Amino acid sequence: MFGKIGESQWLIYAVLIIFFLWLSYLSLRLWQILKSRRQLSLALKKDKDIQLVISDVLKEIEELDARQEKAEDSIKNNRFLLGKTGRYTSLVRYDAFADIGGKLSFSTAILNESGDGIIITSIIGRNDNRVYAKPIKGRVSSYPLSEEEKRAIAAVFEERSTKNR
Repeated sequence: MFGKIGESQWLIYAVLIIFFLWLSYLSLRLWQILKSRRQLSLALKKDKDIQLVISDVLKEIEELDARQEKAEDSIKNNRFLLGKTGRYTSLVRYDAFADIGGKLSFSTAILNESGDGIIITSIIGRNDNRVYAKPIKGRVSSYPLSEEEKRAIAAVFEERSTKNR
């Protein structure tokens, strides 16, 4: 009995294992069906009428559809608002004066998808610090822009184009 296992015995063992797995699957499916039947039976006992149960389920489906539609509208609105926010930024550091090193001065652009937003520039001098904010509309300002500010605006869209690739 515990001796050498022949080829036919391996085949029998394989068939038994497959049969056991199939039986396990069928038992699980039967348990799921009985569980859902039990839940329906409890609902019917409580409401006493299958039409009431069906109408309740249909109302729940309608409510879910309305909630889904509301959520989709909210997502569309959020996408629209997100496009208007200043979520694209760049920073250009530079030496504003030849006698001050370390690239302490900077220009930073904060723009939305349309190129609208603001550019903030801080110029560090030996004895003072000047900060400027200029509005940007369509990548252009109504105020004159320095070369560093223009580079900061261009860097926002260069960075976006490389990220989208």
